Amino acid sequence: MNKLVITQKDNFIYSFLLNEKNRATELQVTPVQDTSLLGNIYVGFVENIVKNINAAFLRITDEDIAYCSSSERCNFLFGRHSSSPNLAQGDRVLVQVERDPVKTKQASVTGKLKLTGKYLILLHDCPGIKFSGKLNKTQEARILQILSGQDVSSYGFIVRTNAAEASEEQILKEAVRLSDFYRELCKSGVACKKGTVLYRHLPEYAEFLRDLPQDSLSEVYTDHEEIYRVLTEQYCMFWPEDRDKIHFYNDQALSMTALYNLEKIIREATDQKVYLNSGASLIIEPTETLTVIDVNTGKAVNGRKEKDETFYKINLEAATEAMRQIRLRNLSGMILIDFINMESEQKEQELIHFVKMLAKEDRVSVSVIDMTGLKLLELTRRRTKKPLHEVLYS
Repeated sequence: MNKLVITQKDNFIYSFLLNEKNRATELQVTPVQDTSLLGNIYVGFVENIVKNINAAFLRITDEDIAYCSSSERCNFLFGRHSSSPNLAQGDRVLVQVERDPVKTKQASVTGKLKLTGKYLILLHDCPGIKFSGKLNKTQEARILQILSGQDVSSYGFIVRTNAAEASEEQILKEAVRLSDFYRELCKSGVACKKGTVLYRHLPEYAEFLRDLPQDSLSEVYTDHEEIYRVLTEQYCMFWPEDRDKIHFYNDQALSMTALYNLEKIIREATDQKVYLNSGASLIIEPTETLTVIDVNTGKAVNGRKEKDETFYKINLEAATEAMRQIRLRNLSGMILIDFINMESEQKEQELIHFVKMLAKEDRVSVSVIDMTGLKLLELTRRRTKKPLHEVLYS
């Protein structure tokens, strides 16, 4: 069973997931003064339409302008000044931030609102019930029966993987809570002035806890009083079933950061070179457009015969660690892995299959493409948040 540890050190909050061997498998780092707008819902006012780049610019706060595609096909909520399905100057609509501002680029917003729970995601303007691809047909049939009494004609639900282990009461309770909150958004948004925030996302560490596979999470520990308060009050108000998992660590003799060796976890997730048990190593080089991971044999093959079999075993070990590092560092976009070349085409195909199996363990969508002509394994990983090196060092 996995364990989640949340602590604050210097100017960051660290949330790391440990497996049964106390080895970190996921790491999230958030500045204490979190300025992320991701997931927030605003009453936006369309100030300008720039047709040649197909862009609408909306005022979402006194300080913030956001970008939205002016041709987004969506049943926008509230004051439209045009019968056209496209946004027009002067429109006052509800929008949700789907990408934080990056350097000179404004935040990106959409009129397709999304309310995320632990078991369900409510989708505005997307009627019906859809399912996570990781649920099987039996699980889908059970949950569809549970939700059969819900009106999903004007909005819909995506059933998350966590729902597989949830009780009927938990699923129904969340469906009602999300539906009630959605209707309240629609009602209150009419009376609010432009630039009003109608919904603010949970702290990132609480969202991290919410989104973890609950059937494999046994305990949550924090040594920070405010984090403990938010989790036991704000978070457990919606998911009381997690209350018994949350513990406050208060050992004066040994700090929690020392107990779980936080410094080592950070070092493992930021060093350019990562050593493997076999003596081989990984060199991880993130750039602005892609990440390259190079597998070096090091001392792993000195004096050994049957090199192809040895290379294959090193590549399997390297693949396991590379996919772990991708999760720890939250790398995204195009990723190229330069494995050790093998003469056997069968071994190469087995390696690709192994990486695809590892990719399924990632909660973020990963597509394993194929070997390139230069024998580099190409894969892509969806960008959800900033990679770790940008959070820590930008």
